[in-house]
Amino acid sequence: IDKTAPVIDTASFKILYNNEEVHYFSGPITGAKASVEVEGSDIATVTMDLSSIKESYPVRNANCNNGLCILNNVEIDLSSGGDYEIIINATDNLGNSRVESIYYNFIFDDEEPVPSPIKTNHLDSNGNSYLGSINNTIILEIEEAGVGFNNRYVYLDLRNINNNQNARADECIKES
Repeated sequence: IDKTAPVIDTASFKILYNNEEVHYFSGPITGAKASVEVEGSDIATVTMDLSSIKESYPVRNANCNNGLCILNNVEIDLSSGGDYEIIINATDNLGNSRVESIYYNFIFDDEEPVPSPIKTNHLDSNGNSYLGSINNTIILEIEEAGVGFNNRYVYLDLRNINNNQNARADECIKES
């Protein structure tokens, strides 16, 4: 008689958004996914209770393939950071069931990036930046104490120089 319940690997639990693990947030997130690994040869259902990260969120069935169970279209709507309880229930075809609680940490990031004054690769004798007629490099340093920022969303408005309203950065270098 099989009385062995599936094994939920609580350390494997993740919430992903755009294929990046979510821990920092600054507002509601929609379209995330939750995943966890579950061991067992005859898994019937794996459910996730995410009501702690979005009020009135229903318990939902995850889709499992080769032990990896994924719940798509996860919504996160929190007012503060902290540890939030996620409840996972795995049941096999014979009715053996295991429930695990996972405490997933979220950090609320309410600090905006702070840009420094713009510099260039050309300096006068007093150390002031200026634009030359050719070979200009514009440098902007951004301090970000929170989660960081995505390089794809770093733009400069250069309309007064060359009619380029949204000039994307050619290169971003992270300094620690």
